[in-house]
Amino acid sequence: MVKRAGVILFGLTALTACAGILGFERLSEEGGPDGGELPEASVPDGEAGTDAGDPSCSSIGVLGPSADAGVADAGGELRVAIKVLDLGIDPKSKAPAGLNLDKTCTTSIATASCTTSVDQTTFDRYARDHTGFIDNAGAALLDDVSQVGEAFNPVAVNQRLADGEYGIVVTMFDWNGLLEDDLVRVEMFPALRVKSGADGGAQPAFTSGDEWIRDAKYELVPGTGVSSIKSINAYVTQGQVVAYFDKLTFPVSVPGDPKPIDIVLQESWVTAKIVPDGPGHRLDEGVATGRWKTSDLLAEVRQIYILDSGPFLDVYVCDGTGKLFYDAVKDKVCKGRDIRGASREDNTNVPCDAISTGLRFETYRLDALGPFENRAPIPARCVDAAVPAGDDCP
Repeated sequence: MVKRAGVILFGLTALTACAGILGFERLSEEGGPDGGELPEASVPDGEAGTDAGDPSCSSIGVLGPSADAGVADAGGELRVAIKVLDLGIDPKSKAPAGLNLDKTCTTSIATASCTTSVDQTTFDRYARDHTGFIDNAGAALLDDVSQVGEAFNPVAVNQRLADGEYGIVVTMFDWNGLLEDDLVRVEMFPALRVKSGADGGAQPAFTSGDEWIRDAKYELVPGTGVSSIKSINAYVTQGQVVAYFDKLTFPVSVPGDPKPIDIVLQESWVTAKIVPDGPGHRLDEGVATGRWKTSDLLAEVRQIYILDSGPFLDVYVCDGTGKLFYDAVKDKVCKGRDIRGASREDNTNVPCDAISTGLRFETYRLDALGPFENRAPIPARCVDAAVPAGDDCP
């Protein structure tokens, strides 16, 4: 079995706490979205701009598009790579990242956009909106994780990024170079590592000369260089890019395991300020939000490999003694649901089936994009296991 040292660092006494550990676990291994067009009424009508602190319950909280004064797009391109990925619990963060995804002011169980059977204490922990009516139940679950293990500790996640174990490249096309542009295209490309000579295993310098090797899995059509994770109706307003993705994937490395953790956000909004960086620009104060379906989350939880942690030794969570761990995690995840996986089902009196999530990120400018490469094949896990494929919350 593949070794996964340091991923799970707790025993039986921590089992209850670790039930929340997978609040930010990997999801599916599917590719990215097909188009990334803006959903209907996602930007409030008649609003020139609304930020996440607006008390309006009918606003998602993104800046609306504005005209670019008829300036013709010059086909400008902005290329950056993510250098900091904050999973939402960095002590330096003033508040959880996010938006009012369900356009609902969730201040009580009765005002939630989906039905839930949890008690008030559990609701307050996960589902109640943060200041500014921000939806981010994932922040509380991640808080549980960071206290018991290194796999999702923000410092550890960013150290693995600094070590070049994974990366994410972001490109904005057709930008006119100004503070206002009513139509740009934004693509994200998960990267395997930084290109460095024959062995290709060096740490990134986080300078413009870095060349990230992009994961060929996310190339929409081989040979085109177009990412399957794209937003075709993005825009720039007041110096901020706003992009909507049908599905946004952040593959994050795991110590000792060749299989990354895929953070997959449905109906994801990405916002970031465009700031000067040398002869070009970079994205600053980036935020990525979305709906994290419990079915996707648990599909990944079941595949976790535990090398040695208390009663769990050399076992996958989907089988044997690992199922005890899975059951505890599932209980915590199911209690943490606060939103529907699809916005069209908000406020339709149906049960919650997803977890609202928000990330922060920072980037640096790139001179050029790197080549493509396929990730080494990873054998199938948890086939005919005690925890069946497709398991989900009741």
